[in-house]
Amino acid sequence: MANPEEISPPDSFISKEDGLSYWEGINADTDGMLGGIPSIKGFSGILRSDLQGSRTFLAKLGIGARQGRQKLTSALEGGAGIGRVTEGLLLPLAEDVDVIEPVAKFTKGLEGKEGVRNVYNLGLQDWQPVDGLKYDLIWTQWCVGHLTDAQLVEYLRRCQDALNPGALIVLKENLSTTGSDVFDELDSSVTREDAKFKQIFEDAGLQLVKTELQRGFPETAQMKLLPRHLPTFNLSSHLASLSLNNPSASQSHVFQIDMSSSFGQAAIITALKGQTLRIPNLPALFHTWPSPSLNSHYTGLVSLASNTILKIAAAAPQLKVERRLRDDIALLACLWFPFAQRPQIEALVLYAVWLICWDDTVDANEGDLAADFARAEEWRNRTLDMTRAALHLPGANHPSAAADAINAVLVDFGQRYAQGGGDSGAPVEQRQRLYDEIRIFVRACATEQRLRLDEAMPGFDEYMALREGTVGGGTLCALVPLAMGRNVPPELVGSPYVGVLRKQVNVLLGLLNDSLSLKKELHTECVINAVCTLLTPETPLDEAMTQILQKIQDGVRLFDEAAGGLINQYLDDHHLQGVARDLIDGYRFIVTGTLEFMWLLREDGSLEIVL
Repeated sequence: MANPEEISPPDSFISKEDGLSYWEGINADTDGMLGGIPSIKGFSGILRSDLQGSRTFLAKLGIGARQGRQKLTSALEGGAGIGRVTEGLLLPLAEDVDVIEPVAKFTKGLEGKEGVRNVYNLGLQDWQPVDGLKYDLIWTQWCVGHLTDAQLVEYLRRCQDALNPGALIVLKENLSTTGSDVFDELDSSVTREDAKFKQIFEDAGLQLVKTELQRGFPETAQMKLLPRHLPTFNLSSHLASLSLNNPSASQSHVFQIDMSSSFGQAAIITALKGQTLRIPNLPALFHTWPSPSLNSHYTGLVSLASNTILKIAAAAPQLKVERRLRDDIALLACLWFPFAQRPQIEALVLYAVWLICWDDTVDANEGDLAADFARAEEWRNRTLDMTRAALHLPGANHPSAAADAINAVLVDFGQRYAQGGGDSGAPVEQRQRLYDEIRIFVRACATEQRLRLDEAMPGFDEYMALREGTVGGGTLCALVPLAMGRNVPPELVGSPYVGVLRKQVNVLLGLLNDSLSLKKELHTECVINAVCTLLTPETPLDEAMTQILQKIQDGVRLFDEAAGGLINQYLDDHHLQGVARDLIDGYRFIVTGTLEFMWLLREDGSLEIVL
């Protein structure tokens, strides 16, 4: 057996000449650039998925073409090929884009194109920064496998010399899943494992700002693509990543369900499998509302959310909550509450972690208590007792038992929320309102679990009455005053108009979530979902989605009408009118932030999902 120290590392076999020879023989089209993958049956969507995944990644860093995000002065793309990423991602974001591409025939279509400033026909190993040219973003994708480890370290060091202060380097590459780097003789390149990339980044003196695996690439039973990894860096001297500067609640809710739906759950699952769910351009329905915005503290809150999830996972490994690490709950909270100050948004991130992990515990075929209604009911009752104590409500009895791993997060949140110190602690009426909304949420989840276990299917109206509770939007609305950082008088929050606003937030969240999560729910064999409640032998899937679209439009209209009524209620009081406007926008951000978080756009703004 050979001594491992004598085995040549995979990158030692890389030949610049062999790599160039391979690419010179490849057609200058998208199929050629991606190794023929787009022409394989089932993989035509890779182009769209790739670009949208990259847009979403940059949006999380505050960069994007939409209002409220930061555009760039200049960008550099390493390994541009025919300019697919140049045109599809970078040109809409930057005033000027420079590209590096060693094969001259690939860049002919970029010459003279508006926005493309310089084309450098040379390899990454030969590129040198040009004096006087600095970039806000350097994007390198699917090409550093042609560099040896040492060449890649040097390339990344040179990139740092070409950055503006606070600028970013993004590397998007395939990852080896074999446990080691893999050399490919065909094009003389190496696919590296994650650990090797991290060592290279460290050797180059880079500070990792954000990293994630891109999801959403097509796959078939016969073929699955390697994972795509997107790490982001900026100079160690500029560690802060780019960010944007930018009925009453106490009413009792009883859920009575009429089991009159035309289909049972099993029949719906069978009928829907393989159908195409066509979702229209949902963001366009909210074009009159404030554009989604990201809280400027987002980058610093990712570790808070991750560490909280890991703490739950360590204390209760049977819950398997570590799967939530990939969901970026901090991002969701920062989209819900974009203008909350640091102490408030920290508390709100903890609440978001609790809300999502708590719901997972009894979720269909996922949670620890999903199949045991009696134990779940005991846990729900303990949760409500702990909630009263955590929110320091008058007369609350402190539970004798210590909080479980998930509810311990609620206790931490409650301490920050109720006893923030000085004026930052929430007044008792706000805490009571939050408890009332949490109680509605918890009891609605019990009804939903009972339906799921009984394999019963409610009609649409009965379901939506239930969904107003299970979606949890009322609890988020109750936290908007905390995010606002200003006093909201009880008489304003108690206005009938505000009751309508909260109701429509729940309706809109339910309809949006149910539309975009239908495929996931089918995989868990649960179809207690707004779309499914509309299905009958006479109402196919497309017609059901048409009805959902109309109901979303109705929800926006009813919300806006109530918002106008609330503002007009305070025409003679400019201060309260300003508070009302902020409260209204806070509610709107809960809806648009959720949609921003979930939405995977097609080029035309629509979405087709094969169920």
